[in-house]
Amino acid sequence: MRRLIPNFLKPLVRFIYYKMERKKFFREVSIRQDQNKRIREDFSRDCKRLIVIFSTGADLNSGKENLTGGLMSIVSIYEETKKIKHIHNAEVIICTQPHESLINRYTSFKNDAYIYRPEQIFKYFKSLDYLLIHTICYATPRLESYLEKHRNKISSIREFRINILNQNIRLMPKPQELAYLFEWTNNITQTTAHKSYSTKEIQSKYGFPLHYLSVKGGPDLYNHINFNKKEDLILFSPDNVEKNNEIIGLIKRNLPDFETRIIANLNYQDYLNLVEKAKFVITFGEGLDYYFIESAFTGGVSIALYNKEFFPSTFQNCLGLFHSYDELKDQLIDFIKSSNSSQQHKKTNNFQFNICNTIYNNDNYISNINFFYKNDFTYK
Repeated sequence: MRRLIPNFLKPLVRFIYYKMERKKFFREVSIRQDQNKRIREDFSRDCKRLIVIFSTGADLNSGKENLTGGLMSIVSIYEETKKIKHIHNAEVIICTQPHESLINRYTSFKNDAYIYRPEQIFKYFKSLDYLLIHTICYATPRLESYLEKHRNKISSIREFRINILNQNIRLMPKPQELAYLFEWTNNITQTTAHKSYSTKEIQSKYGFPLHYLSVKGGPDLYNHINFNKKEDLILFSPDNVEKNNEIIGLIKRNLPDFETRIIANLNYQDYLNLVEKAKFVITFGEGLDYYFIESAFTGGVSIALYNKEFFPSTFQNCLGLFHSYDELKDQLIDFIKSSNSSQQHKKTNNFQFNICNTIYNNDNYISNINFFYKNDFTYK
């Protein structure tokens, strides 16, 4: 039936049949009004140089953002980019990625970002001579229709650049899915969040420069809590429901004194307060993610499955990492028991803390952003 409905009628059909679409429509009326007012207050129409950072939109049901490490990383790039106008000499604006639901502010973590919509870029700014678009990796194939819609205006811009925010190599499109970008510009780059895939091989695979940014992080950003102030609490990232349920059952049968909790429906500060209390954090996501890093930097012990996609080889023998899910299931209880003493917990945390500290340093992260805007890329 859907195939028989003309494309131009589909939004109307969704509006009629789905309550959440109607809620979204009326919610976005006020968002658009506010965005139209604010862009006039914050930016000059005669702006010549502009940097656009596309970010995630609102959840369709709640109208709020889904808090993820990737979102926080993108907003951090936006905030740091704004601070170095003396390098790039451009205005900086953050918008929802095309085809995503509109949102005014991200309220689940501290930030100074006011979010605009992508249509405002070419409708409001009339004199652009330089435009750099940062686009989220997984959404880049869908960017084509947005660019096509504004072809005439883009063609009048003297210097047009596209940077792909490669936050997760598993979500990075295949090279052939990005080939259309060369029809728009030869100034294409990708910036990476993980050192493990920031390689010459990945640069050669895609055929355009790659620059390693890393993410905002480092021990100086966190409170390190001693073992004797932590609780018998084991936290789980929300990434894999099936594995979480199985491991929670295993812990309840063998370690009944420990409380288990899946991290969900928390703002960032409440989440961080919880991580500071926990002795252990188990993540079945990327592995080397904020759950792993922030547990290590706040005095906890992180547990994850080792993989070469996200962990540099230096992590291969890191305490708390297992090389298969079966190995984790077989050894987890003994590992937690052995690490549940002040001396051993401190030893394991020190190991994880030190190895994370070799990669995550906020000063280096800021320097990497500066290098990007100076066109000093890791691999050209």
